[in-house]
Amino acid sequence: MKFANVYIKKFIDRFSNIDEDSMFQLELANWYYENKRYATCYITMLESIVTKMCELMNVDWHDESNRNNAKSILFYNRNSSNNYVEKFCKTYLNVKDIRNNIAHSLEDRDESNCRNDINNGKRYYEKLKEIYPKLNINNFDIKTL
Repeated sequence: MKFANVYIKKFIDRFSNIDEDSMFQLELANWYYENKRYATCYITMLESIVTKMCELMNVDWHDESNRNNAKSILFYNRNSSNNYVEKFCKTYLNVKDIRNNIAHSLEDRDESNCRNDINNGKRYYEKLKEIYPKLNINNFDIKTL
């Protein structure tokens, strides 16, 4: 029982100082990655990206229509002239593709692709952790949606 208490305390301490929901989700995705729960890592990471977009838009990220609008903005801005916006949106699309491949067990995936997806999980986490603080809603094109 003492080991369980130490483990739970470490888990709580890791997440207790996170203020934004998107950052909590991103850190949780990293925790899943570290614990070799790669599918859950990608699912959570994808949710984190959409939540971050909702936070930038200052809308309720729990609302499905807001999340769908955020996904549209992410897709539409994939070729943005702003470097951070482009990286953010392209990372969203890459993570989304991997998440869909994992969730739907697509048959055209070989062992090499799966290994790359696993290895890239940490890289996507680090990229998003760097990009999140640098994003600003004013850098996104949302007028045409």
